[in-house]
Amino acid sequence: MEFYLQKGKITSHEDFNPREEWLMYPSHWTVKMWFAHGEIPFFSKFIDLINRYFEEHDREYRISEITKSEMLRMILRLINKNKAYMGGWVNLTVFEGFLDWKYIVRIEKYHERMIPFYENGILARISEEKIRVGRKPETSLIKSEAIITWEMLKLAGSRYGDSIFCNDAGAIVATTGGNLFTIENETVYTPSLNSGCNNDNFRQLVIRACEILKLKVVERDDIEPGTLSKMDEVFTVSEKTGFKWILGVGIKRFVKRKSESIREVTDQLLWISRRQGTDG
Repeated sequence: MEFYLQKGKITSHEDFNPREEWLMYPSHWTVKMWFAHGEIPFFSKFIDLINRYFEEHDREYRISEITKSEMLRMILRLINKNKAYMGGWVNLTVFEGFLDWKYIVRIEKYHERMIPFYENGILARISEEKIRVGRKPETSLIKSEAIITWEMLKLAGSRYGDSIFCNDAGAIVATTGGNLFTIENETVYTPSLNSGCNNDNFRQLVIRACEILKLKVVERDDIEPGTLSKMDEVFTVSEKTGFKWILGVGIKRFVKRKSESIREVTDQLLWISRRQGTDG
């Protein structure tokens, strides 16, 4: 049986009724946080992000430290209640009102403790949609823009598992699944922050992992789709999806040689930084 966190209490699937939240609050959105080893490594960062969102949108309410601590305590209980003993995601849906806010939490289980790696590979396409230069494909880590949702709807039922976005200058920005990393020999190329990529929690961890593996990392704001044909390996990564190896774009097919090692080191860095208190 699945359990949810609603109104500060753990509720069974049979008793779960979000009618009030759906009807009384005009806006809602969901953040997705990775957890494993009984911890949610970026929980504090997400709460800070939500509070910044409230501030930017002129909301009077904030998540206090007391509320934050109680939320974390109950979410960890919810993880255990759902028997998610390995890893997975916390789906925190925020219902945003004019005077107050509510939230519902659902747990999505994963069968490993290590950051997911989809090793079978996916085909990707170049999207016809454009991201404005300097603008992220997501307005923040909280709310997805319509362009992302629309692109995912177009992918549904097709042979493609992801789309690659370019900005209006013709340079690659990111994908629907996360940030893009390409490998040629011993060099890793990834769109720079100036290109409009999403600076999510995993991006810097992946860059550090590549450096530990003695791979040169080059952040560029002018990676064009045509350069993908010169690459040996391509993958995407985000906290919401984990690592996804891209099998091919167009007629080009890619190998899978370094991305799994990068994923392993990234996972180690996540928990090392957590123990050292440098994250979340």
